[in-house]
Amino acid sequence: MPPRPTHNYPSGMPAPLVLIEIAAGIIGIAWVVSFSFEWHYRVIAGSAFLLLMVLHSWLVKSYERTGRAVRIPKAEGVSYVGRPPALVRRLRIAFGFVVALMLLFGFAPMPLRTAHDGIIACVLSLFVVGFLHFFAERRYVASGRAMEKYDLTQDITHR
Repeated sequence: MPPRPTHNYPSGMPAPLVLIEIAAGIIGIAWVVSFSFEWHYRVIAGSAFLLLMVLHSWLVKSYERTGRAVRIPKAEGVSYVGRPPALVRRLRIAFGFVVALMLLFGFAPMPLRTAHDGIIACVLSLFVVGFLHFFAERRYVASGRAMEKYDLTQDITHR
């Protein structure tokens, strides 16, 4: 899945940004390939990649100031009409329960293997609860029972 777009370009993406993104991909591949060579090749490739990312950031900020790029606001959170639905509340309670269980496995005197397996199971459970919470929120936003909140107070033109 491609990353979430952060900007709209009304007259198309400027060529310097396209070239920087292509060069970053090539340097990223060169960085991976350079692991079979000496260490200084990895440092050069990593430094070139970081330099391209700084240049990309400067260009995007410049395009924002001139109006050639328009920032797409990112949702800060989800608000519900009234109380959150029961599914979301139960998932939040499950998160707290799994964290408490993980702390119990970490601090309670028990065999190391039991504690190790318990903590791994808790970490996996936290991922499952997180995914379920994410998809439940998306479902409620899509159905209209919840709304995404945006922080539109940021002034991005004078940074």
